[in-house]
Amino acid sequence: MDKLSNLHINLDNVGILVQQELEPGTYVTRFWGEVPAASVIGIVDAVRNRVLDLVLAIQKNYPSAVDVVGLAAKEPAMAEKINQMFYTTIHGNAGVIGNGDNATVNITVNTGNIQDLRTQLSAHGLDETDIMELEAAVKAEPSIEADKKFGPKVTKWVGGMLSKAASGTWGVGLGAAGALLEKALLGYYGYN
Repeated sequence: MDKLSNLHINLDNVGILVQQELEPGTYVTRFWGEVPAASVIGIVDAVRNRVLDLVLAIQKNYPSAVDVVGLAAKEPAMAEKINQMFYTTIHGNAGVIGNGDNATVNITVNTGNIQDLRTQLSAHGLDETDIMELEAAVKAEPSIEADKKFGPKVTKWVGGMLSKAASGTWGVGLGAAGALLEKALLGYYGYN
């Protein structure tokens, strides 16, 4: 097969199913699919480019690391950062998307650390104005009740963010937004 010919995929097993729907006496002797070779070459190029982008991102963040796997095993923070780079580069997923009922949201915010909270939320697409509003709310309400209920100012802010998620202005699905905000705020308040 030369470089520009179509790729043929044998689908005789599907032909058996098609045969059952045809008029009696009509037989499927051969059933196949064709894919242009250029389509496959495009996929290979896209994979190669994303892997190269990942390697360059790792090299940029850890220039002296020769054995990233060995270092990541020793340093969980590095492993988490590399995992995030992988999902961002390979899957092209920079934010949290999905249904909060089935989504896994991995966020680490140390108790009372406003910088951790800022970093995590900005990494998931919150703009500076929203983060500053949250900072003011958590400073006004430095603790939460034992039943993990946020104070009225934080609750109002969360409601506003969920509204942004529902309207599409945040760019994160509503269920995932709720899970993300809950996990980040509970971490900040010490309920990891």
